[in-house]
Amino acid sequence: MLAKRQASRDATKERRERLWASLPMKFYSDEELARSKYNVAHMLWQNGRVEASRRNLEQLIDAYPKTNAAELAKVVLEGF
Repeated sequence: MLAKRQASRDATKERRERLWASLPMKFYSDEELARSKYNVAHMLWQNGRVEASRRNLEQLIDAYPKTNAAELAKVVLEGF
């Protein structure tokens, strides 16, 4: 009885792993990732969390320095 249950669990696990492996994966560009981080910083600023927003913008500039979002973040940081 236990062996049958274990075999069923193993088969289910194997099916689940095959399903996950077959799903297409989205790879985000640096520009998309930087823009997302910029949007988070903007939401933080809107909610009055200026220091958290500033840290997020600085991290964006460090992680993605050659993106348009980083250039925008630099302009925003100058305004703080």
